[in-house]
Amino acid sequence: MFTFLFIASLALGLFIAIYGAFGTRDHNSPGKKKGWW
Repeated sequence: MFTFLFIASLALGLFIAIYGAFGTRDHNSPGKKKGWW
């Protein structure tokens, strides 16, 4: 169970990092700067 939680949190962190890196690049306008979305 602990291994599953560790892998899930790792995958979630990786997804957040990739999504944040590519998501903010598309919304470079100052009016749409809401962090993630």
